[in-house]
Amino acid sequence: MKVLLAVLPPVAPDCPPLGAAVLAGALRGAGHECVIKDCNVELYAQCKTEKWRWSGAGWSSWGAVDSYAGWVSQVALHVCDAIAALSPDGVALSAASAGRAFASAVIDAVRARFPVLPILIGGAGFFYEEEVAAFPLREGVSICRGEGDVAICEWVSDVLRNKGLPSKVYEHRLIMLDDAPSPDYAGFPAGLYARRGVVPQETSRGCVNRCAFCDDAQMWGHYRMKSAWRVAQDVSACSGSARHVTFSDSVLNPTPQRMLQIVDALKTCDVTWDGMLQCKGIDKEIAAQLKASGCSDVFLGVESFNAEFLKVLGKTSVAGKARDAVECLSDVGVRVSMGLIVAGPPLQAREQFQSDLEAIARLGRRISCVAVNPLCIPQGSLLWARRAELGIVYPEVAPWRLWHTGRGNDDVQVRTEWCIEALKVLCSLGVSSSGGCEADLRHMECVLQGLERSGEMGA
Repeated sequence: MKVLLAVLPPVAPDCPPLGAAVLAGALRGAGHECVIKDCNVELYAQCKTEKWRWSGAGWSSWGAVDSYAGWVSQVALHVCDAIAALSPDGVALSAASAGRAFASAVIDAVRARFPVLPILIGGAGFFYEEEVAAFPLREGVSICRGEGDVAICEWVSDVLRNKGLPSKVYEHRLIMLDDAPSPDYAGFPAGLYARRGVVPQETSRGCVNRCAFCDDAQMWGHYRMKSAWRVAQDVSACSGSARHVTFSDSVLNPTPQRMLQIVDALKTCDVTWDGMLQCKGIDKEIAAQLKASGCSDVFLGVESFNAEFLKVLGKTSVAGKARDAVECLSDVGVRVSMGLIVAGPPLQAREQFQSDLEAIARLGRRISCVAVNPLCIPQGSLLWARRAELGIVYPEVAPWRLWHTGRGNDDVQVRTEWCIEALKVLCSLGVSSSGGCEADLRHMECVLQGLERSGEMGA
């Protein structure tokens, strides 16, 4: 069976998306033909003045610009044109949570022009039961909830067996990640991605931690790992065409022993790499081994240096280890990035926030980048579950971002002002932020102006 796999905006355009590459590997491994249409990176390449919307500073701006409706219509048209040119037997759509409008428009357009073409939709926007329930299940349209490695091949089998249009929800969890298909990057438009010669890989799914603001553990289920030899196999398979691998794991180092297994495997591969690490377990020996295996950059899940605020975030092991981890890694020449979460009252006292700014100032140039983020509380996270206890109110519009404690936009405004303050400190230190200090600062100032104009929008 020939499947057109279309990646819908908006997702990070840094490199070919790992999820789509895994689906391509699953289809081709089962003997099917898979053709890639990355609508996301094509739109990114076209919108030169709008590229900031694909960065950390711009995600919340999707749907709030005049050109948005045109982008949605354009993507739907391009998918239909690709179907007309390629004549696939089915189309699979990969959609993120912010891409529901694109998904609906593409499905409507495809159904209008190709009424008997089977459609499967999945991706990060369909991991939760509530998200699936909110998306209308139409005739001939099936939904993949969760991991698609097995689901997409089952969908193909149903299409071939029934010779019709299945309409169901597929849900599968891989128990053994060594059974997962290898990512297949053939057919992705490599020249369009922001990071040339970079491909993503994974060593695990899920997370061993239960941070109160994060929903990774719920989304992925229990933590699962690939064996070290399988990690080396997947990385080696792409080393001929990629010079750098970026690992998408929630945490690469659940234990020091596991980290050493991974770095030993990567020493056999001719690539450099980066990934996300927890501070726990990083010492001088581990740092040296990371560097020797080709590690160039790490993102540390610091979020705060203040012990009391970290208890609120469910990260009690970080406070005493973050500074040591930063110093050990920077000493061996690994570039260190970190996250800084800004919550504001009542979850974070002013003196706690001030202590974070002072800690970053002391570390100075040992940190190359700090991602400054106002605290977001996704549905399913531990903080979301504690909303009654904490007195948190979730408005109908963007509740995860505009949460407050009964003071409406006043709470959101304080968080935004503190983020601006943190960005100004980074600018003074010469430390970057996720989207660039100046760009992130401009964005936060625009957000603040919008809050001041909107009055009780978040109430």
